[in-house]
Parts: sequence; structure tokens; C-alpha cells
Amino acid sequence: AAGGPPAGDRHPAQRSLDLRDAPLKKRTFVSNFWGAVQVGGYVLTVKPTAPDATPVPVALDTPVGPMLVYEGTAATFSIQYPEGWERQPAGEAESARFASDQGGVFVVAEEDFVSLGLGPLNLDRYIETILKIIGANPADLQLISTVPTTTLQGLPAIDLTFSVGGGVIIVRRFTYVHEDRLGFGASYIVPQARSEELEPLVTYSFCSFKVDGEDVDQAAIEQCSRDMTKANTFRDQARTNEQKGDFESAIDDLSKAVEVLPRDKGLHISRAMNYWRVQDYAKALEDLERVLMLDPDYSLAYNIGALVHASAQDYEQALADVEEALELTEESQGAYAAYLDTRAYIYLITGEHAKAKADYDTALERGLMSPAPFLGAGLTYAVLEETERAAELLKQGLEQASEVEYPDPQLADLITRAQAAQSKLTS
Repeated sequence: AAGGPPAGDRHPAQRSLDLRDAPLKKRTFVSNFWGAVQVGGYVLTVKPTAPDATPVPVALDTPVGPMLVYEGTAATFSIQYPEGWERQPAGEAESARFASDQGGVFVVAEEDFVSLGLGPLNLDRYIETILKIIGANPADLQLISTVPTTTLQGLPAIDLTFSVGGGVIIVRRFTYVHEDRLGFGASYIVPQARSEELEPLVTYSFCSFKVDGEDVDQAAIEQCSRDMTKANTFRDQARTNEQKGDFESAIDDLSKAVEVLPRDKGLHISRAMNYWRVQDYAKALEDLERVLMLDPDYSLAYNIGALVHASAQDYEQALADVEEALELTEESQGAYAAYLDTRAYIYLITGEHAKAKADYDTALERGLMSPAPFLGAGLTYAVLEETERAAELLKQGLEQASEVEYPDPQLADLITRAQAAQSKLTS
């Protein structure tokens, strides 16, 4: 036997390793060594068996089928995905992509905000960026739902659902932000025909998300999946009833969902909105209080509370609530303009028209395009006898509002006021 590597093999220093698909914390450079040992007059060359560079992962046995674990590259994120979904080349801004031969794609995106030049971003601002992309492509992308959720580790996340290509494709995206610097998105992109079939699998996958290597019990993941699936069924039924204008039935559906997931902020917010619609202001405020017990800095709860108090003619508390919402929100966020619209509405109905005008002007300058600020601003300009601008704003607002089948109480009130003001201006 002779020492040295066999023909055709190269010295470790000459080999190049393609590690693009390996997680950063898993990247290990392994050098084979060659040893020559003389034994009884013979020279033996020993070559150790090289470890498999890509060990075969072991699938987890779960109620939705065998699942593998994806481990993040930018941080210690992990999430389970279906075994049998083949890894494919990742696209731009993607960390990994897996595809099912029966139709469906699972995509992971990990974004370092600082390296992208975005600076620190919290979850709300990250979601706002995603929603702007969806809103900028109304012909191709249609938002279905935005559901705040909490992981098994108690971390806040958002479950987004939107359609692509007129509903042919359904996308459900789990979004989490780590320390205001790393965004994690896991998306299932499936044909609409398979979306209902894959719903339990997607829900289970999202329940399995964890960060920083902390243990999450498999039994807890399975229970989370069962609860989420059950609650989402009631949530979907509530959404259908809302679209029919049957808000009492929507409240019943949401109450069943709350029994399953009592700490789900999104369910309490949705039920509060429906209580507001049926003028049960006390119960609406109870739900909002529950949300603030779960998350004292949840600005949306304060904003809705302001509108509920305004409907109940408690204007002092309405202003206090919207001021709290504004204080909790960065001026650069889109929600800030929406909260200015709420404050402007309160100023309008309490007769403080100069303050209302200032807030409405700012909200519109910031690009708030819903009917309410146009109607409110039009009414304010009409009171201030700037009739030409008032007529323009009222016309635009009423055109937009005509597409809303079941307006909320704020918008319904503005529509009634605007129709009367428009008649007066044109008479």
C-alpha cells in the first residue's frame, strides 16, 4: 500500500464546497486526513469514512402527516413543513423553497432589515410594508384577512391570507419579527382548489414555529393546530355572516371561536367591531379591555375604543382613547393617518372644525384613501364655507362609499351627513 490520496481525489485545500443551501450555524468545513502507519513491515494508509455532508433528516410523525424541520439561516428560527415537498432553487429574497408534486409551494423568507437599509422595523411596520405591496397590485393581489396571533412561545405574529390572480391562487403567510431587525415569513402558496384540503397542514406548520432553540412540546403543537383549525372555522363563518350583514350571527360565531382561543386578540377585536355595529357598546368595550389586558400597547384597540365611545356620545373618553392610540404609533406608520381620521371625526361631531380640518388634511396628505376622511373633510370644508373644495371631497367620498355594502357606524353616520350636505350645496 502507498501513502497519499487515491487518483481522482483532491486534497482538502483544493476542494470547493457549495454551502449556499446549508444554514449558517450548520456550515462546518470537514477536512479528510491521511495517515500512514507502519505495522509489521507493512505501511498501511488509513482514510477515515467521510461524513455525509447532507444527513438525511428524520421526519416527525404528526396528525397532518410526516413533517420535516426547516432551520433558519439568519437566526435560530425553525418551522415544520411537509415531507415530500422537494427543495427547489430559492428565488430572489427567498431563503428556501419547497414544492409539492400535487400543487403547492412553501417559501421561507428571512430579511435582515439593517443590511437591507430599512433600519429597525417592528412587526406592525413590517406588515404595513407587505400590505402596501398587496395594495399596490389590486388587479393581481387581494387581501382576505389579517389575523394577529401568538406563538406557543408567547411571541406576537401575524397570519396573512391573500389571493393571487383573481382567486386562482391562495397565499397564507406567517410573519414574525425578531428584535426589530430580522423578519421571518413562511408562506404556503396553493391552488384555490387545494386550499381547504391543506388548511389543517398549514395551520399545524405555523403552530410549530419557534425561535432561539427553546423547546416546544410536540403535543402542544398538535393541540395548537386543533384549536386554531376549529377557531378558524368559526372565524370564517363569522366573516361570511358579516358579508351578509348578519352581525348577530357573526357575534355568535366569534364567541365560539373565543371559547377555543380566549387569548386571540384578533377574535376579540372582530367581536368588538360587531358589537359596535349592533350598538352594544358595553360589550364592545369589554372585548377591547380584554385585548389591552393581553397587550397594553395595542393601539388599534384604543382607536376602536375611541369610535365606540364616540357612538355612545362619550366624547371626552373618545378623545382620550384616540390620543393614546396616536401616542403608541410612530408617525411614519400608515395607522397614524387612520388614527388622525378618527380624531378628526370626533372633532367634527363636537364642533371643533378648525382642529378637524387640520387632522383631515394631514390624513389625506399621508395618502389615506378610505371614504371616511374624504366625507369628513368635505363636511368640515362645507361648515367653513369652502364650498368648492367641500363639493369635490363629498363627491369623491360618496363615490367610494357606494362600494361599501355594510358600512361601520362611523362611515354610516358620515354618509348620512354627507348626503344632506351635498343636497344643500347643490340646491
